[in-house]
Amino acid sequence: MGKRVFFFKKYSPAFCRNLSLNRFFYIFAAQFIKDDHDCNICKMKKVFVHYIIVATLATSAAFAQEPGKITMSRQSHGEVRFLMEGTGKATVDWGDGTTEECSLEETEEVIVYTCSHITGNDTTWIGAKKGGDRSRFYIGDSLRTITITGENITLLECRNNKITSIDISKNAALTELVCSRNQLTSLDVSKNAALTVLDCSGNQLTSLDVSKNAKMKSLKCYTNQLPSLEVSKNAALTELDCSGNPLTSLDVSKNDALTVFHCSNNELTSLDVSKNTTLSELVCPNNQLTSLDVSRNTALTELNCWNNWLTSLDVSKNTALAKLSLSWNQLDAAALNALFETLHSDHLTVKWIRINHNPGEKDCDRSIAINKGWGGLPLK
Repeated sequence: MGKRVFFFKKYSPAFCRNLSLNRFFYIFAAQFIKDDHDCNICKMKKVFVHYIIVATLATSAAFAQEPGKITMSRQSHGEVRFLMEGTGKATVDWGDGTTEECSLEETEEVIVYTCSHITGNDTTWIGAKKGGDRSRFYIGDSLRTITITGENITLLECRNNKITSIDISKNAALTELVCSRNQLTSLDVSKNAALTVLDCSGNQLTSLDVSKNAKMKSLKCYTNQLPSLEVSKNAALTELDCSGNPLTSLDVSKNDALTVFHCSNNELTSLDVSKNTTLSELVCPNNQLTSLDVSRNTALTELNCWNNWLTSLDVSKNTALAKLSLSWNQLDAAALNALFETLHSDHLTVKWIRINHNPGEKDCDRSIAINKGWGGLPLK
């Protein structure tokens, strides 16, 4: 027992109690360091446990000193601007020797702008920006890493900044991330379980894992290079836009809360939306669909499926439909007339339909749709 007391006198009890792993190490050390007949073995055990605890406590202490840390890297000349929201304050290290502290509250800062003219006169006006709205202008193409530290950052919007990498793994409070139109090739959101909104569109992502983000309601990952996308764990999704990727298949059967679904400009050959009964907006043009069943989507107000391989379409169950675009498909005159018959009749709501560049465009009876109050079909 004397040996155990001697060992733990090297560490501050207050320091240990503030770390989540301290109880484990107390038990571990107590079991591992016992009175031993061989003093040399006993000393070796002390040294071994000593190094384990020092290394682990140092790592834990370092992590505790950087709550909510976010890092972003870029290597480009020009302005960087991003918006943060949350509570309390955040510190921004711009990676060029400059550091500043700002408030994350809704308060606004008063900014004085001065513009010099060729005539020699200056124009001065006063503007305002939120406390978490930060910007800096870099000269030269040196690699710079921006470090943001703040425990309660809930929103980060850093779109269109030529960012090449971003690390949000230490910010558990983050609920919204908008990092669109950058140069990201990877994005890890596995540690951000509170995330409800993610917009990473317009990057160069080849994979995206959102299986740990069960609270996510809005996901925009369009215009990337994703060959696959798994959203079965995201039952809370109400908005999904994965357009402009090389997706050949997509399963949204677990996403029954979806109201807005865009999947245009992919390589989809089939699309099952039978489980998405709350869907109000379906946009799926520029794919390879040969059929589309929307009979279960009675809440649809907009359906855009142009430039596919559809030969027929039935919208008889879609009585809320107001916008229908199916240009550049394979519907002949009989198929178009059959479609017109399924359109609901309503002269009080503005509605339009597009059928151009279908084989039956010239020979179909457009008056069937026009007499039901559908526009966009001028008589021949």
